[in-house]
Amino acid sequence: MTTLFIKQSGNAHKPPIILLHGWGFQHSIWDDFVPFLIEDFSVFQIDLFGYGQTPMLEPYSLENIAKHLIEQLPKNALWVGWSLGGLISQYVAFHNKIKGLFLIGSSPCFIQKEHWQCAMAEETLNKFAFQLEKDWAGTLQRFLALQLQGDDQSRFWLKKLRFQLQNSPAPHPLALNAGLQLLKTEDLRNLWEKSMPCPTFLCFGRRDALVPASLSDAWRGLNPALRNGIIEGAAHTPFLSHAPDVLTALRRFWNEIR
Repeated sequence: MTTLFIKQSGNAHKPPIILLHGWGFQHSIWDDFVPFLIEDFSVFQIDLFGYGQTPMLEPYSLENIAKHLIEQLPKNALWVGWSLGGLISQYVAFHNKIKGLFLIGSSPCFIQKEHWQCAMAEETLNKFAFQLEKDWAGTLQRFLALQLQGDDQSRFWLKKLRFQLQNSPAPHPLALNAGLQLLKTEDLRNLWEKSMPCPTFLCFGRRDALVPASLSDAWRGLNPALRNGIIEGAAHTPFLSHAPDVLTALRRFWNEIR
């Protein structure tokens, strides 16, 4: 088994909450959000496979990733997944019993398809994949700028996250490429049409340039039982730039399902 790096904080006797980062980052992306959670939860920040202090995993499939996560993380937890971490969290929820899903800037299908235009153009990810082979560090910096584009507090967070990227362990090149492939190829919409794996809240930034807020309605069209909320003034990282608003939504959701 490939062992996860897990950073645990908060009260060990409180309900577990698991935080999954997105493509290109590691567990520390959550560091500014965690202090809001430690009184109410036992918090688990992890490095996904090939990031930070967690070794690479092969094959790098949703099935294999989920299998390793389920084996090493607490049961009956609230899973908070951002972007790619949200895609992985969805797969976990459909294959294992969890308490709930809180998805931030995520999607069951990240690429535009027929009758699913509220997503990225495939050419956008193809461009990132091409650039990645030539200059992975520069590609991550450009991706970061796109994530914060339009955010009320983009200047502050762009500076802070650039520093974090520059001072973090380099992600494994295979993890970067394989992660892009997951974003490009995975489509979980049919699962949502068939069932609701657990109580789920969809959180979007109104100004998100990668995962548009309009996706919220399209996703609820697959399953009307989904809860949703849109953070005004936020882009792709509302849990950083608009943490109090995300925290309010998270606490309300948790109080409804606990």
